[in-house]
Amino acid sequence: MIRADIGLLTETPGLYPRLNAEQNLGFYARLHGVENIARQVRTYLTLLGLWERRHEPVGGFSKGMQQKLAIARALLHEPPVLFLDEPTSALDPEAARVVRDFIETLRGEGRTIFICTHNLDEADRLCDRVAVIRQRLIRVDTPEALRRGLYGQSVMIHFREVFAPVRALIEDLPFVRGVSETDEGLRVAIDDPETNNPALIRVLVGAGADIRFVERESHSLELLVGKVTAAVVPAVILAWLSFLVTAAGMYVLASPVVFAYLVRPVWTLSMAVHAPLFALLSTSSGVIASSRMNDPRAAQQISALFIVPVVAASMAVIMGRLYLSLDIMLWATAVMVLINVGVLWLAVRLFQREMILTRWK
Repeated sequence: MIRADIGLLTETPGLYPRLNAEQNLGFYARLHGVENIARQVRTYLTLLGLWERRHEPVGGFSKGMQQKLAIARALLHEPPVLFLDEPTSALDPEAARVVRDFIETLRGEGRTIFICTHNLDEADRLCDRVAVIRQRLIRVDTPEALRRGLYGQSVMIHFREVFAPVRALIEDLPFVRGVSETDEGLRVAIDDPETNNPALIRVLVGAGADIRFVERESHSLELLVGKVTAAVVPAVILAWLSFLVTAAGMYVLASPVVFAYLVRPVWTLSMAVHAPLFALLSTSSGVIASSRMNDPRAAQQISALFIVPVVAASMAVIMGRLYLSLDIMLWATAVMVLINVGVLWLAVRLFQREMILTRWK
């Protein structure tokens, strides 16, 4: 039967809240025709750290614990094919590491595992092949091939001191595709670093270069900046377009007095400057929230709360309950710039920290 060959983890756990963990797994084990139910239940509850909580009703479990129990349910009958939808959703970093280690073990047993995830680091480390889907299949390849196609491959060479002949020597090598100088050294775009790095280093040492160390360049921050830009730019464009359409409508339909009152320099400044600042603040706060939780949708909802005071202030001004002079708006702009700098700095630091916390190899 197909059911016997497939294990399925859905987005929602789908467990019985009044039954305890052991009873839930026992019930599903009987549905799948598992022979030694007690042994299988104990095995997977122990592997996922739930054995000591086996007699507690599942309704009192945290979302992360319910997620782990749902994973155990999907594996009870030892299926050769697994479909896992966001397997580490709502798990803390340590629990997520346990689940990833477990998936890695299952993959080593020769099972076929399909993982649906928004966690790119998770897909990179667990999957042999990655498919990018946006309403349709865009591309499927190995993680390394996808990275190479998006960024290319490059290494950072850190010198005690960079001198001009070194860069010329590197650029003449047949496997080097480009060289750029940074504050830290030279960034070298190179074909197949694992194969060509030794030859590159031999040439540099032979030329008398003092190499401090060589590292493969990471693109995690480029990914962060790309996500922030992709979220901020459309929001800003939509805000500006909405303001222009509203102003045009008022010019055509409203009286000159109403138009002059509403479309003032203070509001033009607000839309031109504050819209990008609030969009950036909302996006940065989403990055910070996502570093503390594995559910990206919850992080998006938290970041969206920043629009509430903006809408409230706008309504208060329109209704005559609040007056904002140009001087106040200028001071607010300066404060918003400082807040954005601080929040963006924190977002970058937490993003880097999360990359470290979620490593398990």
